[in-house]
Amino acid sequence: MKFLDVPKYNSLPGLLTLLNSIADDDFVARHLDVRVSTVKSWRRAEQAPRAVMWALFWISPWGRGRIECDASNDARAAYSRMWMFEVENTKLKVQLEHLEAMLADGPGEAVNGPLLAYGGR
Repeated sequence: MKFLDVPKYNSLPGLLTLLNSIADDDFVARHLDVRVSTVKSWRRAEQAPRAVMWALFWISPWGRGRIECDASNDARAAYSRMWMFEVENTKLKVQLEHLEAMLADGPGEAVNGPLLAYGGR
């Protein structure tokens, strides 16, 4: 299992872009458990602490889109793996039936033969 492919800090959208894409300053303040005046001061300075930038990114449309894209890709990969195992399982069943038929055509079954030892199918 791979972890989420996290973008580099310097490739995050700007603070004002993130703030404007999320909601009003009251929502951001409640979400980050800070005062509204703190959010407004970040907006005026056009910069915020790194942890705040990451938190804003993951609740922004860019972060949510990244998570949804990774989840979709992981689901497709899991489905492909499952389908591959289904095909392999079907081939192995056919091969086993062929081997059982070959054993049944023989002169007799050995007491320690695989079908008798494991109780057949």
